[in-house]
Amino acid sequence: MELNSSIPIHNVYYMLAYAYQSLNLSEYRNIVHEKFENITDLYSEILSLGLPVLIRGGLLKDYITVNDQTAVIRGKIDINSSIKQNTLVDKKLVVAYDELSEDILLNQLLKATLLLLTKSSRIAKKSEKNFLVIWLILEMYLRLD
Repeated sequence: MELNSSIPIHNVYYMLAYAYQSLNLSEYRNIVHEKFENITDLYSEILSLGLPVLIRGGLLKDYITVNDQTAVIRGKIDINSSIKQNTLVDKKLVVAYDELSEDILLNQLLKATLLLLTKSSRIAKKSEKNFLVIWLILEMYLRLD
């Protein structure tokens, strides 16, 4: 990949603002007046300003399938698994049901990205601290291993 350092960083910001109209929010107005050493600092600043807005508005939620042994019928009964796991002896069944959760792939990607950025030496210390705080907030919401 060829690096071209002759493109001013502000031009990249305006290109992103055009591509993503959400960069015109009031939270991003101060970015125009800041000086950035490289594109990584610009991206990390946009991310550190945008993630709190996302968390305040609520993380995305979606349905995930949960398999569970329970005495209460909920969702679909999995007879084959109930017989194989011998749960009928304990008067339980294996069931599969959908549960609304914030522990979805997109939120997990955000969390993993923040973890990588906090360990990166290519971002400013100020952004690193912001990412660590946001990562801890996501840690409370998501149950990632």
